[in-house]
Formats: sequence, structure tokens, C-alpha cells
Amino acid sequence: MLCLGKQFVSFTGRGARFNLYNLSDIHFGAAACDVGRLKADVAAIATDPYALWLATGDVCDFVRPNDKRWDPATLDKSIPAHALANLGKYLYERMASMLKPISDKCLGVGEGNHEHTYQIATDQGDLTRWLTTELNVPFLGYSSMFDLVFCRLGRQAAPTISDTRPANADTGHTVSMRVFTHHGAGAAQTPGGKIATLVRMMDSFEADLYLLGHVHDQAAKRITALAADGSCKKLVSRERLGVVAGSYLRTYQTDTCGYGERRGYRPTTLGAAVVEIEPENRVFRARV
Repeated sequence: MLCLGKQFVSFTGRGARFNLYNLSDIHFGAAACDVGRLKADVAAIATDPYALWLATGDVCDFVRPNDKRWDPATLDKSIPAHALANLGKYLYERMASMLKPISDKCLGVGEGNHEHTYQIATDQGDLTRWLTTELNVPFLGYSSMFDLVFCRLGRQAAPTISDTRPANADTGHTVSMRVFTHHGAGAAQTPGGKIATLVRMMDSFEADLYLLGHVHDQAAKRITALAADGSCKKLVSRERLGVVAGSYLRTYQTDTCGYGERRGYRPTTLGAAVVEIEPENRVFRARV
């Protein structure tokens, strides 16, 4: 697990509302990947000055020819045969090209079970770090924690992300929230089972916002805990929000039979899960 310190988001204007996208489980390289929807989300992030994003793994499908899951019929037809010799690098280069225009709004990219399995099998343990270096964004690993600090400043053209505190942050309004990320785990197919995994993570780690993926569905859970104020004379509440991202991999697609169809999985909730954040009110809500 990685503890990544603080990321500072500077902005101007009262009442700002940020949209934090989790581009998890893209599975780029699979024929069933909805590239059109991905490009639409990338375009939405690019045109929204208050958009932020991260990715919690399985960015690419990464099923190589000697993998027991390999099925050439499920491979994106745009991938040339010679690319199979170095599939990981080929797919990540294409993803870097697609994500580069929005890299300045990125809080980090992590890895999932597909990246992990591929990297171990091919002795390329730093492949995801290559992508984050190319994009110049933090590496989130399989799981991470970091503090997202919103700083309202007096003069600035557009929101910016920095790993250093703005020089004039102390003169403005500053709000900090702790973020926990994890690729996700388990093979639950029912909504209750997926929420149970999310709640288990929320019970195990102290944070304000929990972002997971893996189960190819969108779900959210809000947990409220009660405590006392500093004088221990008044009850105060602390709300924590957990959000499971969707996926860009269709479970069922015409003329393609992937592992999800063979196992009878539920249809996938396509697209990114989004968390709306109002820093000044310390409010965050899921849009799933």
C-alpha cells in the first residue's frame, strides 16, 4: 500500500463544484471495450475546468497469448499481430496518447489484477509506472491513501493540481479530505455482495472518500459515524462515502463471446463513476 502525502487543488471563486471521475476497468485492447464511451468521458473531462480524474486499475485487458484466458476472438481487431510480441507496451502507448490531453487533471493511475498478472508473467513489474511517468502523474499502486487539499485562492485562471502547497494558500479557504483507493477484490455478482466488499474496506481504513473498481458495476455507500467535539460536550457526525466504479468492458456484445458471457455475469454498468465535491461545504456525493 502507498501513502502518497498531499495533493493540492487550487481554484478561485466561491461555490465551486468539482467532478472526480474514476476511469476504472477500461480493459482497453478487448473487442468488448467501449472505446467510444471512453473517448466521450475523456472529452467531458477535457472541457470541464472543474474535472479531476484517476484510474484504479485494469486500464488495459492484458491477456497474452500464453494466458489460459487467451481467446483471439475477443481481441480488438485494430491490434496488429506484431503487437502481441509486446502487448503491454503497445496498449499502454495507445492509452498514454489518449489520456495525455487530460493528464494535468489527473490525481494518479493505479494497477489492477490484469496489470499485476501480466507484469509478473512478463518480468515487467514497472510497466504501470512507465505509464504514470509518461503522463507525469502519481502511481497509486494496487491501493493508496492521499490527502486531497482544496485551496481557494484570490487570483488564478483555472484550477490546478500540485504536490506542493500554494504560496498564498494560507490567505484563502482550505479544506482537506483523505482519499483511499483500491482496485477492488472478490467475485461478487449480487449488488449486496459488491457493497459488502466496499463496506469491509471502509471499516478497515480511515478516510473520507473510498474509490474502488474491479466488479464492473457502479455502487455507492455512505456511512455516518458519531463522535464528540473537542470539548466532548456536543455530538458531531462524520460522513464517509464509498464509491465502486463501473467499467468500459461490455459483458455481452454481438459476435463476441467473452469470459463474462461464458460465466453468465450480469450486464456491465458502462462508464465512469463520478463523485461531485463541493470543497467549501465539505460535501461529496456519488453520481452513479
